[in-house]
Amino acid sequence: NEQRAFALNRDGARLLARVAAERGVPIVHMSTVNVFDGTKPTPYVEDDAVAPLSVYGRSKLAGEVDVRVANTRHVILRTSWIYSTTPGTFLPNVLARARAGEILRIIADQHGSPTYAPDLAAAVLEIAAKAYAARTDASSSLWGTYHIANSGPPASWYALTEAACHAAELHEPARQIIAITSADMPTRAPRPLNAALDTGRLLKMHGLELRDWREAVAEAARSLVPSA
Repeated sequence: NEQRAFALNRDGARLLARVAAERGVPIVHMSTVNVFDGTKPTPYVEDDAVAPLSVYGRSKLAGEVDVRVANTRHVILRTSWIYSTTPGTFLPNVLARARAGEILRIIADQHGSPTYAPDLAAAVLEIAAKAYAARTDASSSLWGTYHIANSGPPASWYALTEAACHAAELHEPARQIIAITSADMPTRAPRPLNAALDTGRLLKMHGLELRDWREAVAEAARSLVPSA
């Protein structure tokens, strides 16, 4: 629903940023790789041209614009491919299906920066603490837009699934996982084929680099299959 998306992601974000500014408080605003169209062959940097493909992406981009105007002391964080161990989400689902012996059909032509939710949350809290400490400094170099995701090379959903199955000791993953294309599994909202993010600016300005996504997904997978 386009109206609801903009009400939440643009209007809600603007209201929070404005209220924070009135109280002299910085805002940390979460955004998404979906502000890009995915046609760039390499990971996206913060200054790349934005061109969202979906209502969601357009509403998040509008939120970014309004947050910048409403509160000059802002940290906007774009992230990519968040996953967790929450039941019913991608990783628990594919591991459960693999354990049941199902053949998995996983998209291999989309690439992104897999981001483990606990790693992201810890980093956001650290950034928020730094932002609050710098709240009286309007010219602080901390303010701005950053990309945040687990480090490591871009991965496809297929590679992410294969790594998770391997870590969970679900043997012969190549026989269980079939690579398919986005066209084989269409979604209601178009998604960028390249959703990989360059996080170099975050490291330079905030001194933060999340661990390699392969280490993170291995930890997550083993927690879901304790015998692994």
